[in-house]
Amino acid sequence: MIQLWHFDMAEIRAVTPNGVTFSLKRGSGGWDITPLDVERIFKQTLRELSSDPMAQALYKEGNTDAVWDILYSKMAGKIGGEFNVYK
Repeated sequence: MIQLWHFDMAEIRAVTPNGVTFSLKRGSGGWDITPLDVERIFKQTLRELSSDPMAQALYKEGNTDAVWDILYSKMAGKIGGEFNVYK
């Protein structure tokens, strides 16, 4: 199986100018995905959120940041990782 990152990166971290940190960590089993599956999983997760009442309510309230957090968290689980936001 081709791994998402051939060097098996332990964590990807992004920090915004206002100090919010986004973290995607590799799970104990490593990245459970091939690079070709990323787009498929992203689209599948978007479809799931389109019928999720909580995500839809947050979107209608204008809380798109929370919806993105839900999306990334669900995707992380599907690819063998863990997503966190630190504010």
